[in-house]
Amino acid sequence: MHEMQSLYHNLAVEEGEPVYLEGGMYLYPDGSIR
Repeated sequence: MHEMQSLYHNLAVEEGEPVYLEGGMYLYPDGSIR
């Protein structure tokens, strides 16, 4: 599994919901940040 996907799964409150990161960025289930 991709490192950012692993991070997402560790942080996600609900699967499929983006995780808010500092600086106004969101981490998405596919591991992308935008």
